[in-house]
Amino acid sequence: MGLRDFSRKAAEGVLSVFDLQLVRKSAFANANRRIVDEPAPPFPLEAGAYLQWSNPRLAELRGRYATHAASVHSQWSPEFIAQKVDLKRFRADGAYVWQGPQFSENKYLMTAYYAKTTDRLGIFDGMIEDGIFGAYAFRFNGKVVSRDLIDSVMEINFLQENFGQRRLGVLDIGAGYGRLGHRLFEAMPSADPVFCTDAIAESTFICEFYLRYRKARSRAIPVDEVEALAKDGGIDLATNIHSFSECTQKSISWWLTLLRDAKVKHLFIVPNRNEELLSTEDDGKRLSCSGLLEQFGYRLRVKRPKYVNGTAMERYGIGPTWYLLFELES
Repeated sequence: MGLRDFSRKAAEGVLSVFDLQLVRKSAFANANRRIVDEPAPPFPLEAGAYLQWSNPRLAELRGRYATHAASVHSQWSPEFIAQKVDLKRFRADGAYVWQGPQFSENKYLMTAYYAKTTDRLGIFDGMIEDGIFGAYAFRFNGKVVSRDLIDSVMEINFLQENFGQRRLGVLDIGAGYGRLGHRLFEAMPSADPVFCTDAIAESTFICEFYLRYRKARSRAIPVDEVEALAKDGGIDLATNIHSFSECTQKSISWWLTLLRDAKVKHLFIVPNRNEELLSTEDDGKRLSCSGLLEQFGYRLRVKRPKYVNGTAMERYGIGPTWYLLFELES
């Protein structure tokens, strides 16, 4: 009998082998939109005062980004941002992380188990999830976990698999609220800071706040300052996680020009779901970017699924996709 045929009772029997537990779906719908028993931390007073649509810093960034070449958006329109971006609950289900009741408890628990058992770096247990700013959180073997934490564990392990203990200057393109910049610093406090950039003014605004709040050494870099940063050298690896998939080829080309001219050797891309990177054009078409990457000198060196141990997790894990590592040819 396949997993899809298991009753809840049968599923609980399988999960009990791994010392896992199920929680009720109704818990997803509680006021705090969390599935852990303990209350969320109090919302920080400084966050409430700063994270306002009327904040002058946000207005400044919007003005600076308005005519920037990278700000050629298809999905991230002003209407999309107004509907999907919540300045105070930016870690909730929405523009930055797809999470919540659309995934069953089994999916969350199985994905957490997979992340922990494949964590060669041993960073899973040391990472903290507090559920603040709206993150969906759940309990796994007594530990509070989120998709933010799980995805970070798997991505950081992939980078370690391919770069070992090398110190890397990292530019995170499409950094959103700064998840990877925070988690890399949390996992490896002695590593070089991550430079987090985004062509969406609201994302940079939130990222600046979030990295300060987490006291991370990583830095948010406004998009109109990223060219000078890249030209100074020191960037070994650019990362793009679920961002280029939401961009036009024109916007992606701008970033690839920047990386090529700055001689950034490695590019790590996580598409939204496909085995290759597809753009999102103004008319909704999805275009392959394989030829575009090759045009700018980036050749695919490593390609593997996010879940490597067979097909079950591809079907039952959260957010199945592929990890693509490119290298700039000399």
